[in-house]
Amino acid sequence: LQAYTNTTSNDAKAAPGQYSYLSAVRAVRDILAPLGWKPCSIENKVEAAVNNDETIQILVSSGDSATGDKTRDPKTKNTKGGIIGKIVKESYEQLFLFPQHEEIVTSSLDEISTWFLLYYLDKEKEELRLELSFSNNYEVISNLKKCWVTQWKPRIIFNPIKFGETLSPEILDHFHAEEDFD
Repeated sequence: LQAYTNTTSNDAKAAPGQYSYLSAVRAVRDILAPLGWKPCSIENKVEAAVNNDETIQILVSSGDSATGDKTRDPKTKNTKGGIIGKIVKESYEQLFLFPQHEEIVTSSLDEISTWFLLYYLDKEKEELRLELSFSNNYEVISNLKKCWVTQWKPRIIFNPIKFGETLSPEILDHFHAEEDFD
């Protein structure tokens, strides 16, 4: 949010989105590092954080206006390259190993569950909406060279953060999330 709001009219047109993404990737890695998570770059194209036993990874992506709205299914704001489609497909296939969705884990180090931290900067409401969600479907565009990630289950939806709100470590300790594991 701070990276987004610190841009000016003299920045490149895409700067707010790029700075937001880069800062979000760093923040996820910074927050998870003390828990044993480490940075990961998938095929030098997709940045992620991966847990110590390499069974769960978190990717960061901007989402559309449905991000953080439990009544609607968000999708990624922009199309993603084929590597994201491949990652989602492989992660989704593991879902059938755990049909109750009680806990999504993987059965070997060669398999990894992929979660997305989706964020949406709502200029009209002046808030940042976030959710940590497991992708279970995607919409293919031109033979998997491009895709939107379109469906999520389960979803962990966080309370919105108002523009200008200061987040201290103490506030983050009490950051409320609503889990949607139905």
